[in-house]
Amino acid sequence: TARVEHIAKSLSSFSSHAKFAYEEIFNEVDVSKYIVHKEPIYLYESKELFEKDQYALNLRKKYNVHFDIINKEDIAKMEPSIEPIYYKGIVLKGESFTKSPIQITKKIFENFISNGGHFVLKKIDSIFRKGDSLFLKYNKREHQVDKIVVAAGVWSNVLARTIGDNFPLDTERGYHIIFENNSNLLAHSVGWAKTGFYMTPMEDGIRAAGTVEIAGLKKPMNNNMLTMIEATARSILPQLGKVKSQWMGFRPTLPDSLPVIGESQKCKNVYYAFGHQHLGLSLAAVTGKTIHSLIE
Repeated sequence: TARVEHIAKSLSSFSSHAKFAYEEIFNEVDVSKYIVHKEPIYLYESKELFEKDQYALNLRKKYNVHFDIINKEDIAKMEPSIEPIYYKGIVLKGESFTKSPIQITKKIFENFISNGGHFVLKKIDSIFRKGDSLFLKYNKREHQVDKIVVAAGVWSNVLARTIGDNFPLDTERGYHIIFENNSNLLAHSVGWAKTGFYMTPMEDGIRAAGTVEIAGLKKPMNNNMLTMIEATARSILPQLGKVKSQWMGFRPTLPDSLPVIGESQKCKNVYYAFGHQHLGLSLAAVTGKTIHSLIE
């Protein structure tokens, strides 16, 4: 549809700058040991699933997401430990993955502090104005500021509402399981089309993560999702070790899948940067660069 085309085009345009934005940061911060330059693969269990995904694949191709289609023999060579219960797959060309997002984040944060940045941890209750002045309220205290960037993920709308903005923001809850490390069991980040999750070799084990559950912030974790992920992961990789940890995360998502980036129309000098759905890590650097250019 025209709406889907518009969304795909918008995300493609913004995403095309993502790698360059990270390269600027990585010129100052060495995180090379946490990045694996092996192209992710995405597997289809059956011919029916592969054919069903043709619209999405054609859309990716149209908007410069480069991939090669691979057959069973190719997949077996790339990932010999995976059970041969697949039909075909794709390789996402020119892409990489990280084996420790938290370590990359820490390195960037440390660089920010060493360059004179300050970090203060407070629970912000609201944003408000007094005349031309802008304030944050926390613990019944008021703190005057020049500019504010609201980048609080799924909680961003709580603050946006205090200045009269309101976004149709909800959560796509995703589930994660870390399996104990298995040496050389998996070389690439491997997606499984049928259940919508990826298995990725991480620094602390193999992570099986993904799925989508629209259930807000308050409902308890759904153990059925974790059971499904573990069972499917073990059917694909029978040699997986014990479960090391498991958790649920909240992806901030709007109905059109497009993030909110820019200045508030209700309150001058308040900027928004949230709603990146599954692409938070991918688009973090280019979002920061965009906000920086707006604030300067």
